Amino acid sequence: MPAFDKSVGVITMRIVVLAGLAAGLAALVACNPNTAKPSAATPQGKQLVYEVDSVILRRSDNGLGLTIMASGTARSAGWSAPELQQDTQQSKGDLVVYRFLAMPPPKDKNVPQPEQPVEAVLKINNLAPEVKTIRVQAETNRTDSAVADIGQHSSRSATPDQPPAAPFAGH
Repeated sequence: MPAFDKSVGVITMRIVVLAGLAAGLAALVACNPNTAKPSAATPQGKQLVYEVDSVILRRSDNGLGLTIMASGTARSAGWSAPELQQDTQQSKGDLVVYRFLAMPPPKDKNVPQPEQPVEAVLKINNLAPEVKTIRVQAETNRTDSAVADIGQHSSRSATPDQPPAAPFAGH
């Protein structure tokens, strides 16, 4: 009967166990919504901000225009030039969708990890009369605001652990 080398069996078993752990970890990361990849960049390099916290709509004095004020959170410090950009592919009929975008910090720049508040304001001179809902889309959530409720404050829903979002600080 040939001799059995235990060290070969132990090494083989370690490789199998490590491969199984790696596959399990990869599956866990792929299924976890908190590890989602950052949104695809626009041609200008801007990306969706992490979260929209609140949206305020205000009619212009002449009643034809609309100002949209959005506040939210970026993934880390160093994000700049936040803006609301209309998503013409998602806007349909009485719904107009805006993407809440900002320029992320350069990849080679070491930035602090705490989330950063961001705010954007968009003025529309003539809002089409059929528009009933304004949607502001971020990476992880969205907020819908009814045009009929102009002047009201729309924010993400509060949970027992999280108080309602603060009013827009810019105005």
